[in-house]
Amino acid sequence: MSMTTGEPRRPKLADVARLAGTSTAVVSYVINDGPRPVSASTRERVLKVIAETGYRPSRAARALRSQRQSFIGLVVPGMADPFYVQLAQEVEAAALRRGYLTMTGNSGFSTDQERALLAGLLDEGVAGVIVAGLGNSKELHALLTAAPTRAVFLHNRPEGVDGALVTVDNRAWSRRATDHLFDHHGCPTVALLTHDDDEGPVGERTRGWRDAVQARATAGAEHIIRSRHDRQSASRAMSDWLSLPDRPRAVFAATDELAFGALHAAGKLGLRIPEDLAIISFDGVFETATTVPELSTITEPFEEMGERAVELLLERTDDNGVHYFECAPVYRASCGCAADVTPG
Repeated sequence: MSMTTGEPRRPKLADVARLAGTSTAVVSYVINDGPRPVSASTRERVLKVIAETGYRPSRAARALRSQRQSFIGLVVPGMADPFYVQLAQEVEAAALRRGYLTMTGNSGFSTDQERALLAGLLDEGVAGVIVAGLGNSKELHALLTAAPTRAVFLHNRPEGVDGALVTVDNRAWSRRATDHLFDHHGCPTVALLTHDDDEGPVGERTRGWRDAVQARATAGAEHIIRSRHDRQSASRAMSDWLSLPDRPRAVFAATDELAFGALHAAGKLGLRIPEDLAIISFDGVFETATTVPELSTITEPFEEMGERAVELLLERTDDNGVHYFECAPVYRASCGCAADVTPG
């Protein structure tokens, strides 16, 4: 025979939120005094409901919340790309120096997956999230705007979303790389190898290349080679283009990953680098120093950028500005320079 004690059910966090007319996240902010501010009227209403219902957070829940607050989240679009691997390594190292571990999610260049990863990290109650992704959808905007924790953007920030951005001047440095091919090496034309779309930092790099081309009254629209993000796709796109009889003498690749594909395609066709085709790219991943020939590239300061992103995340300030870092042009054999020279 079963028996019931008749004891009333203990109130839960969701009960307090419902009775106070707010969200469970806001109730959590009141109980934990953060991480986000709560208006005085809402705080008073929540505290009143807590007193009336006798709600008490369980010890297990408090312990779990404390553990999760020692984690930060990181979302990147592609861990197959060495650029994002290096960014992730520097973020993880900077977080660890401050006593935080990093939960890293790879969206695979899918905005749906990016949204799912962000939602999952926020549900886990991490101390904050660093986003190095590419998404620019309304759903992503809504998710980040309503996020209960601070978000900092690394490399790219979607339009219309608040939050500090740590990046480089992609347009200016891309123009400088293209100018180098025109002026230092005397290339009459410089093609662009870029992504299928012109969003985010790659779009800025496209504009920088175009600035250099248009300054010389050179028609450049017909010299744009588009590819997916990976080197295999870039190799296929470049192979088709390199087979044309009137190909330009040089290429500015919008990312190192694309440039690796260009090097592969040129090698398969028996072209000499830089005699038949000069190449400069952008990012400065470690692998650029190990290609044959070594790849000229605009190098981003990965360590400093990762450090600043974590610093901004954990400072919990209202800083939503853009934090620019200086790049270093490293001109090597692929453009025709000696190894590791950095001319102006």
